[in-house]
Amino acid sequence: MKNKKLKFAFPFFIFGIPAMLLTASYYTNITLGVLIPTIVISTIVVLTQMLTIFLEKRYPLILESSQELSDLEMDLYYLINGAISHEISRAMIKVIFKGVLGIMISLVYLLVGSKFMLSFENCMSQFHVLIQFLILYLVSDLYYYILHRKMHEKENLWPFHEIHHDSEKLYSINVTKKHPFDVLIRFAPPIPIFLVLGIDATVFMVYSVHALIFGMLQHANINMSFSGWNKIFATADTHHMHHAKDVRLGNCNYGNGLIIWDRLFDTYRDPEDSKNKVTKFGLEKPLPKSFWSQMWYPLKVILKLKRH
Repeated sequence: MKNKKLKFAFPFFIFGIPAMLLTASYYTNITLGVLIPTIVISTIVVLTQMLTIFLEKRYPLILESSQELSDLEMDLYYLINGAISHEISRAMIKVIFKGVLGIMISLVYLLVGSKFMLSFENCMSQFHVLIQFLILYLVSDLYYYILHRKMHEKENLWPFHEIHHDSEKLYSINVTKKHPFDVLIRFAPPIPIFLVLGIDATVFMVYSVHALIFGMLQHANINMSFSGWNKIFATADTHHMHHAKDVRLGNCNYGNGLIIWDRLFDTYRDPEDSKNKVTKFGLEKPLPKSFWSQMWYPLKVILKLKRH
């Protein structure tokens, strides 16, 4: 039975926190000419994580999925790995992808002329930040859905994503359990395109924070009522099913933020249907337990596939 006390927690996480960030960012941009300092953003993320952990301890959905002291070492490794991987991805976006896009744009300039390209470049900057956020959210979310589904279906991509599915317990910090390559191909490709189109830096910041907070909630072990939200968003209910040990249940609900893509492309499975009850998480064949073994694991699998 879902806890009705927390029925407002989900809308607060997905609407309230981003709205506060966007409002504060917009205000500081106008009055001070600067974005919210990184330390403020980090503080908001940390406080949100602490609140999520508190709710997991106070209202656990599955007692067996609660985080224990024995889990902390691996969680810490993946937290550090996630932070480094995101920074590397950002650096690659700035140096490599923007350079590649610059060359491509120069070629298009030569082919179609400068007038067309001038109307194309920075075209998003004319829209209000809320419209920019909506466009960024929808397009990026569709990209993540397609990529996520392909990572499950393609044998040369699955080993990199398999690490994320290795956890037999699901709780909020699991969102950081990803191979660096998984992080890179998820977050790098859409961003430089939007940079060229002129999306406001504030919008990127709010979207990034929202994605991280939403990911925490998606994996959280909280006895929370999602009611009708399961039909629109990729809630913890829908995402927990995706992590089912039984692949017949787990190969569904690939949505990153929205579940509408699954509903459109026939990969949605209703978590409220009694036939879809998930009792175990993880993989049929568990991966090596050490962090470094898991980092090397996908490369070994890919090399083995190439030999055959």
